[in-house]
Amino acid sequence: YNRRYLDNILEHLRRDSKRTVYGVMMDVNGFKCINDNYGHGEGDDAIRNIGHILADSMPDCGIAIRYAGDEFILLLNTNSEDVVKDTIDRITSNVECFNSSKNGGYQLSLAIGYGRFDVESDDADAFLMSIDKQMYSSKKKYYEQQGSEDERKKYIE
Repeated sequence: YNRRYLDNILEHLRRDSKRTVYGVMMDVNGFKCINDNYGHGEGDDAIRNIGHILADSMPDCGIAIRYAGDEFILLLNTNSEDVVKDTIDRITSNVECFNSSKNGGYQLSLAIGYGRFDVESDDADAFLMSIDKQMYSSKKKYYEQQGSEDERKKYIE
């Protein structure tokens, strides 16, 4: 699914205030480096592999959406934050399995943020901005631990 689908779903959820939905936003750390070092074909392969990892990690109550280039959003129809955390743990574990089984080439890493869509007070933009802010906090930690000086500056300053 794509961004237009996400916008439609969030608008529908605002009208159905009986549901509790969490969103998980993810961005591939170092994606530009994959494209620069291995070529855009491998970058496309990385996006496909993330899609497979998300499909393998998703509970029945969830849906994965490609938000933008290397960003994804999961919508989880649950009132349990534990379901969200378990899903994130499965994703992280599946990324680690991918990285340990891959012979050579790139490694995958995801910056992840999540939050609850408050259908009574949030609009789609506020919800997305909130989980985006959390995701960038995760990305900042990643680039503080590793990454180029230019990348660290982008997320730290």
